[in-house]
Amino acid sequence: MDIASVWWSNRTRSEPSSGVSAAVSQNVVQRINSVVQWVRSRFNEVLEKSEVVRLKLTEAQKQVPEDHPSHPSNQESSSISSSAGGSGVKQVFLTPGISAEKLMFERALEMSRAAAIDEVTNENLPGCELSYITAIRMLEAVLDGDENVPQKALESGKDTNKGAVAEIDSDEEHIRTLIAMITKRLVSVRKKLQMIAEANRAQQASPHLGHRRSGDVTPRSVPSS
Repeated sequence: MDIASVWWSNRTRSEPSSGVSAAVSQNVVQRINSVVQWVRSRFNEVLEKSEVVRLKLTEAQKQVPEDHPSHPSNQESSSISSSAGGSGVKQVFLTPGISAEKLMFERALEMSRAAAIDEVTNENLPGCELSYITAIRMLEAVLDGDENVPQKALESGKDTNKGAVAEIDSDEEHIRTLIAMITKRLVSVRKKLQMIAEANRAQQASPHLGHRRSGDVTPRSVPSS
């Protein structure tokens, strides 16, 4: 959305002196509008799903034993408000130490390991490719989140000491190494898929030659004259 906003701003300033034809300009405008509409649609869809999850979490936390730490009666209003991101959402408590980045990181590792096992046994290679791609995208999203941590801390007035910054840098290096390793596995899987596709094409082209050769031999059931 930010890119589209910048594009519209630049287009408004440069439109009078632009040498682009009206047809090309209109085509670009339609494509940009389509992208913006798609992003809005996806945002609304995710927002609705998150609301459903929030309601389910609310009901689930009410059903746990009253002495459980996650029960609403054991949570102060301040902790509930902060766990909801300060957005005014009530009765949703998230266990400290669990974040979206951590969940994505663990899920990416799980998917990549399962895909590696299938790759070794040559099972479900298309699924391996999809799992590797998804794991890479999730790790990249974790990197994007980690890169914003120092900036968020500065905006909130928190002190970012050298130790914390060094820890963030170490995590980023580890994640980048994982991305590089999974990318290599992805390249390997795609090579295997390409070889299988080429073998299938060659096999589909060979039956014609096989039929001609088999026709040259007289079947045993046909009596010789």
